[in-house]
Amino acid sequence: MFNKKRLLLVIAILVLGIVFTGCSGDSAVTELTEDVDGPPQVIVNEKSDQFTATGPTGSDYSWQVANGLGTFTNRTSNKTKFIASKEALNQGRIDISVLIDNTEKTIEDIEVLSNDSKTEYAKGSFHSIVSTDDMNRKGYLAAGTVGDLNSSNSRHPYMVKADNRGVTIEKKEFNREGRFYEVKDFVRTARGDYYYLIGYGTVNGDVSQEFVLELNNKMVINKDYNSGGITTGDTYLRSGIISKNIFASDHVIAVGNTRLDNGNLAPYIIDINTNDAADVTPHILDNDYGYEFANSYYNLESIVEINNGYIAVGFTGANRSGAEGIILRLNSEFNVTEVNTSITEKLFKIKKVKNVTGVDYVVVGDNGYIGEIDDNSSNLTITSDNIGTARYRDVLVDGSNYIVVGAKDSNNDDKYDQGVVSKLTAGSLANSDSFTQNYGSYLYSVDKATDGDYLLAGHSTSNDGSTNSYVVKINPSDGSVVDRVKE
Repeated sequence: MFNKKRLLLVIAILVLGIVFTGCSGDSAVTELTEDVDGPPQVIVNEKSDQFTATGPTGSDYSWQVANGLGTFTNRTSNKTKFIASKEALNQGRIDISVLIDNTEKTIEDIEVLSNDSKTEYAKGSFHSIVSTDDMNRKGYLAAGTVGDLNSSNSRHPYMVKADNRGVTIEKKEFNREGRFYEVKDFVRTARGDYYYLIGYGTVNGDVSQEFVLELNNKMVINKDYNSGGITTGDTYLRSGIISKNIFASDHVIAVGNTRLDNGNLAPYIIDINTNDAADVTPHILDNDYGYEFANSYYNLESIVEINNGYIAVGFTGANRSGAEGIILRLNSEFNVTEVNTSITEKLFKIKKVKNVTGVDYVVVGDNGYIGEIDDNSSNLTITSDNIGTARYRDVLVDGSNYIVVGAKDSNNDDKYDQGVVSKLTAGSLANSDSFTQNYGSYLYSVDKATDGDYLLAGHSTSNDGSTNSYVVKINPSDGSVVDRVKE
């Protein structure tokens, strides 16, 4: 009887999760100025989200746009939508005003977007993107760093929350130096979405320190995790996962590297109990973890959870430039149970694969490297191929397909300067290219949107050479850019 009751409780919890997270609506309305709400961006030739002015009962309203760069659906109501003209798009930004009785309210610099779903944000780059399905908005969260990558000036962690059209809902620059390398969207039953942002930054302009931030869906920091001084040298986090447990605390497991007293960089894993900010366990992998880490440089870039443990991938060598791939199989205590250093390419991302015979995980890296891992024997079996010469930074597993993103050297000058996305067939890598497209200057991350399109994030380059955070949304069939507003 007890087991039946517990089963019913679990089912009830799952149902609650569906009720509280299965939501819709693309709205980016915010307070633009006192007594006026509306969207900070509009799309050319499309009805905007609603503008609302609030005056005393019985007030008269009159909406205007500077230079006649569009039309209102109801110019004399307190609620209206706006349709931007092509001339407004050419100008890039518009000013809208509303007269409430004899008081004028002006909203300056509303951005006008094209209908092509390519969006540039602040100077800098996005390193991660995740599709979101919040309690009233479907869209994405992109995170990285703000500040031109080609400048020596300090850069700050930066994130943007947008709807599926790429219209900004919220954006935030954090008052610390550094960058986010990973973002995770985690739904807590009856409490909505929480975001975990993983990265690193310098402390007092000196030592780099890892951090994991927990934010609520209003982008307010709930918790700020780090090792608490256990690591004393430069420490970097590149990626992470959320280990979910029904009857126990959920954990964030993040990976990177940390500098030892002798100057070497060692593989590093941090285990965070999300219910207790003080319960943070750092693991600096050394001989005590069952393997002789003899090289002077190690960097873990990605990790996945497996039965009774984890698989982490990255690269190792005498230094970063000459490093080659490494795969570690770890038990639940992060002790090493298997090591593979036979791969000559740096490895950047590993993801779980479902329902593909003989393939449990896929890993991507330099020189177009894609490896498929079979974990059904005592040792990991890897089948790999090199698809072109791009540096692949991320992979999305979509059914029986891989969508890989990264960058290539378009001028053969040892600079990765052209973003690339390819769609491949799982389990049959050779000659399985469904499409390859080039977007931006560098693509770091890919995810699947709630409407089935693919979201790509990285950076583009302006005519003056500066870099801009960049998101493009593409068709899953041919890789073409989709419209923000579909017919």
